[in-house]
Parts: sequence; structure tokens; C-alpha cells
Amino acid sequence: MSDFLPTTTTDGALLPSRLARRTRRELERREAQAVVARRADALRVDRIAETASRAQGAVAYLSTLELVHAQGAHNPLTEARLRQITDTAALGLSKVVLDAGS
Repeated sequence: MSDFLPTTTTDGALLPSRLARRTRRELERREAQAVVARRADALRVDRIAETASRAQGAVAYLSTLELVHAQGAHNPLTEARLRQITDTAALGLSKVVLDAGS
């Protein structure tokens, strides 16, 4: 029960109780954990955004190459094959973006 009662110094000033000190330390610890968690989340968001941006650029580049090669080819099978290669590469890049979020 004495943990709940403040104690005084010889000059009559109040000192925080043991319970108050423990409570303050616990609140400070939890706040520090929350700050660390928010920073980790922000870093994760940045990593995903950067990875997604690079993957989008790569897909746009591959799509442009596909179009250029398909226009130059006079074989109907070439267009389907080029599309398959580009789609497979885009799926691989999607997995990289997903992995960045893990």
C-alpha cells in the first residue's frame, strides 16, 4: 500500500512513489517502441515505393521494346512470343515489388 502514497523529503517536498516511477518508465518505454515502429513502417513504405517505381519504369521500357520489335517483325507468331516474354518479365517484377513489402 505504501507504493501508492507519495513520500516526502526532510524539507517536506513530495517525491514520486515507486508506482509512479514505474508507471512513468513503462509509459516512456511504450512511447519509444511506438516511435521505432512508426519509423520502421515509414522505411518499409519508402522501400516498396522505390521498388515499385523502378519496376514500373522497367515494364514501360520492356513494353516499348516489345512494340518496336513486333512492328519490325512480319511473322504473326513473333508478336505473341514477344508479348509472352514481356508479360513473364512483368510478372517477375511484380514479385520483386511484393517481396519488397515483406
